[in-house]
Amino acid sequence: MLLHYILKAYMKTTLIQLSPHQMSNESLVPWGRLFFHVINLQIPKDTVPADEDGRSQLPNTLKEEYGAFADSFVNTFAPEIVKVFLHQVELYVSAQAWLSKKCQYL
Repeated sequence: MLLHYILKAYMKTTLIQLSPHQMSNESLVPWGRLFFHVINLQIPKDTVPADEDGRSQLPNTLKEEYGAFADSFVNTFAPEIVKVFLHQVELYVSAQAWLSKKCQYL
């Protein structure tokens, strides 16, 4: 879990811009090695169900834990996000607002 938070924090720091330190070999090489190590990690066989049915049960656990929140988010919050995004696109298309290439991509 701690490794997950470390990698997530690092990713967030690189989304907007890279600092000179992040672009240096002193920083990039160790982070790269860590990423390669994480990518090469194998899930222990004893933690994954052997049969396909058992594996499909894993997402059901998440559904039980987050299902009510997911339904609420999709039905109340997400439509408002889409409205705001579409409004910004309308403004951009009608030349009433400027959006950077990154915003357009995202």
